Amino acid sequence: MRLALALAFCVFAQVAAAAEVAGARFDPRAVVGGEEIVLNGAGLRRILLFKAYAIGLYLPRPTDTVEKVLADRGAKRLRIVLMRTLGADKLAHTIDTGLHRNLTDAEFEPLAQRVESLRAAIYAFGEAKAGAVIHLDWLPAAGVTRLTVDGESRSGDFPGADFYNALLKVWLGSNVNDPSLRDKLLGREDD
Repeated sequence: MRLALALAFCVFAQVAAAAEVAGARFDPRAVVGGEEIVLNGAGLRRILLFKAYAIGLYLPRPTDTVEKVLADRGAKRLRIVLMRTLGADKLAHTIDTGLHRNLTDAEFEPLAQRVESLRAAIYAFGEAKAGAVIHLDWLPAAGVTRLTVDGESRSGDFPGADFYNALLKVWLGSNVNDPSLRDKLLGREDD
């Protein structure tokens, strides 16, 4: 029992502090849909040798497994801070590739129209400048995913927890490009 309490405290203490990844700051807490959530983990995504973006995962409570993240019904946030200017094609490609690598055809099919709408929203804002902050938020009371860029909503909302969980698998799935980044988002290792 004492060991379990000590481990729980260590996990909580790990997320209680702000994090900095490649100069991008991740506050220890955020509010999404009126619900306070905590930074679970953060890391850096490199593409080839370039720093592409820093990303942080916020959850209602610290969690170290993908299954627990996907099962949690509370508010969630993926906070992405761009390290370099990226065109819409690169952002859309990252999401498309991640979805197709981590979902079966049967899992992807019911999401296809919403994925296309998200792709259109990404193309609508075009190039995202270095330093831009992208939020992918899960708002459980409304049952929607919301995309914002630098605090401005850039699309309609995308319904369904299945859609948000699919997006999470881009970074947390079993076939991700960077398993080390997945571990960092799950609070398993520091950056």
